[in-house]
Amino acid sequence: MWLTRRLHNIHIFFAPLSEQNVFGVLKRMQKEIKMNNFLVEILKNENFNNFTVIQLRDKYLEISESVTCKDEARKYVYKQILRLVGLGLLLKKGKKNSQTTLYKKTDLFGAATFIIKEHVG
Repeated sequence: MWLTRRLHNIHIFFAPLSEQNVFGVLKRMQKEIKMNNFLVEILKNENFNNFTVIQLRDKYLEISESVTCKDEARKYVYKQILRLVGLGLLLKKGKKNSQTTLYKKTDLFGAATFIIKEHVG
């Protein structure tokens, strides 16, 4: 099924993107994602999947010695999760704006290239 949009009397057609199509686009783009080294370490662990923001925040606080404020860490982790959802690397499962929302890594996550940042922000 094709989607169409009309923009200034020009019809633009959009093909629906499956995860496989998105994977092909991402592979061609060779997108590099800058991210905190601790978050990359946590997320690349195969056993860490289907997680909440709070679970990722707690793991982040466990291994990060410089971050101590739970609220600031939660906000930072949430922003990074939203970036990854937007890039198609994570899937959001659950109700909107719920503390029980789960995030799951997609196949695109394994193909992504991360550039390590040492500091938060």
